[in-house]
Order: sequence, then structure tokens, then C-alpha cells
Amino acid sequence: MIAQLSGIKPKKEDLNYFGHVYFPKIEEVKLWKEWYDKNKAKISFGEVDKLSGEKTIQFEYETGKFR
Repeated sequence: MIAQLSGIKPKKEDLNYFGHVYFPKIEEVKLWKEWYDKNKAKISFGEVDKLSGEKTIQFEYETGKFR
């Protein structure tokens, strides 16, 4: 989910039946950590997903705009 929220996607990935599987390198993990530390106040939970029953995690990238 951090790849979707941050827009930082590892160079190595696989798209299969289950969705995206990422194979991040340590440099990409460090980028995610830096992104998270900078943006953690903008991360919140959204509505419960009707299909999975899980709450969605959302990122407010602009005032009132979430992904």
C-alpha cells in the first residue's frame, strides 16, 4: 500500500493473479521511510471496504484530495 500512497514504486515488480508484488531494494525502502516520516500526519483511515471488510488507508496529498 505504501507504493500506492507514496507513488514510489520499486523497479522490480510482478503483476499476477493476486495483484502487484513488489521486490524493493534497500534504497527504495529508505525512500518509503523518508516519505512516511515527512507525510505521516496526512495519512488516515477511510471507509470500510465492502468487499474485503478492511478500512482503506488514505493519503491527503492536497487539502480535501485523497488517494
